[in-house]
Order: sequence, then structure tokens, then C-alpha cells
Amino acid sequence: METIRLGFIGSRFAAELHAHSLSRIRGSKCDIVAVCSKTRARAEAFARAWGSQFVVAGALGHINSASGLGARASGRAVLEELLTAEEAG
Repeated sequence: METIRLGFIGSRFAAELHAHSLSRIRGSKCDIVAVCSKTRARAEAFARAWGSQFVVAGALGHINSASGLGARASGRAVLEELLTAEEAG
């Protein structure tokens, strides 16, 4: 069975719709490994609903350099850590 690993930007209606739809693909397993949300409570609820680990990663970068959040490399590093932990089981 193929495993599809997903990350979502946002944790409301569109994310729920996509997660539900992708989880129903025959012959595959859907793992949600990351979600980015403005609202911590909503991100926690989304992670809990989809059986994902909840981790507060903080501000890890942004595609808008004027935001002052820094390079996206730090966000990628956290995502790679989550994927490695997921693979290790």
C-alpha cells in the first residue's frame, strides 16, 4: 500500500475537505505530517482528528521576505524532522 504524506496550509474547511478526499483513495494510506494554522486550537483539533502528532514549531519562515520571519530553510528542517520521525515509527 502506497503512503501519501501531506502537509496543509490552513486547517479549516478546505484542509478538511482535501484530507477527507485524499484519505479515501483506494490502495493508499494518507498521513498528515504537517499543518500550518493561524489558530493553535484549530491546528490541534485538526491534528487530533487525523491522528497526527501536534508540535508547536513557531515562526519558521515565510515566502514574503518583508515579513521578517527569516529563511524558509528552518521550516523545511522541521518538516524533515517530522518526516524522519514518522518513518521511524
